[in-house]
Amino acid sequence: MDKWISGAIVMAVLGLFPLSGCDNAGDEQVGGPGADVRTDDDTEPQKEEATFTVSLEEEEIEAPLGEKKELTISIDRGEEFEQTVTAEIKAPEGLTVTPKTVQYQAGQEEAKVFLEAGPGAEVGRELAVEITFKPETGQSITKQLLVTLVEGEKQDEAPAEGDKTVEEGEAPAENP
Repeated sequence: MDKWISGAIVMAVLGLFPLSGCDNAGDEQVGGPGADVRTDDDTEPQKEEATFTVSLEEEEIEAPLGEKKELTISIDRGEEFEQTVTAEIKAPEGLTVTPKTVQYQAGQEEAKVFLEAGPGAEVGRELAVEITFKPETGQSITKQLLVTLVEGEKQDEAPAEGDKTVEEGEAPAENP
């Protein structure tokens, strides 16, 4: 037993047997000039003054069929990053995005887009929307938004012409 524990310790020290889970802290993408800047330990991108990062309100959302869903997309500018950034949004068939292109002018950090699932879209289906952020110069950033289609709220149908509606507490009229 002692030999097994000693062997596990040696393997962990040599990196052959991990003792902890994965760390996704380095997943943040940085765009713009000098975008691939890393810290000394080379684990996490360093946001320089002349770069930008991107954030979505959520990376997985639900879109009700036949209804518009508002989505806020933000960029976080470094102190010296004044470039215009163009976001191009590509949605798969069955999902409409308005507008398909958004421009963040110098100083602008937020934009709203609207998603709408078409009437023929399938409830429960998951669709991937790809958003690419392109600065005037430097590295682009691509983010993916997962959209799950859900049933929209049912609208009360208007009564047909000539039909009388029955108010609460009122007895329906009898047919002659």
